[in-house]
Amino acid sequence: MWSEEQLAELDAPKYEYGGRKLTEYEASQQQRHNERQIRRWKREEAAMKAAGMDSSKAAAKVKEWQGRQQEFLAQTGFKRQYAREQVFSNFQSQKVATKVNDRVMLARASDTFTIIPPFKGDAIKAQSIYKELQKSEIGKHAYDLIISRKINVEVNYTDEVEEGLRGIRMGNSIFVYARNTRTVRCTTETIIHEVTHVELDSGKHTQWEEAYCFAQEAKHKKPQLTYGDLKDIIKLIKKLYPEYPWR
Repeated sequence: MWSEEQLAELDAPKYEYGGRKLTEYEASQQQRHNERQIRRWKREEAAMKAAGMDSSKAAAKVKEWQGRQQEFLAQTGFKRQYAREQVFSNFQSQKVATKVNDRVMLARASDTFTIIPPFKGDAIKAQSIYKELQKSEIGKHAYDLIISRKINVEVNYTDEVEEGLRGIRMGNSIFVYARNTRTVRCTTETIIHEVTHVELDSGKHTQWEEAYCFAQEAKHKKPQLTYGDLKDIIKLIKKLYPEYPWR
């Protein structure tokens, strides 16, 4: 996907923040960290309010991290992505009959899967991705890895992506292109595929790794793959990645 020149450009420090030189990737990870802290303290503030407790400390933390975010953006020139700072916090409006597990799931899903921009209507929703992952053992495993390894998952509706490209993995971040995946199932399978790359973390481009990742996503809808299934996957990989070595 990337030429040597493009990789060198990505690795070159372009930004300065707090006296440190940052690469494109390092700067984006700093922004993600700030956003996670803002979401964390917003959730804490909402929970305190819902419980009738003093939420002033959490509110102060929200303002503190929003200030840090503004300072970061001013120094680097990055654009603020408000959707990433939003959380599911409508605790008070939940009906008494709503199960606690459902509320936790909704809050966690909104925090785990970021939809950019936050489309309305027929767009893929974070909660739908979570529910789809829970339908298979491989999906549950992928979700556990996302949580335990703090993998950033972004489902992006950008038009500026090549046709057919469903997703990519960059470090500990996964980007899924919803205009190519289209459905919740395909989006979920792409997430499983890219999470498997993170789990393997080989640092190499091989046909074997791609075949393994394709096999893992296939297990979401068919837990037991046949010899014919595996053979078809290998044929596809050799067609898609002829330049890669097998191992």
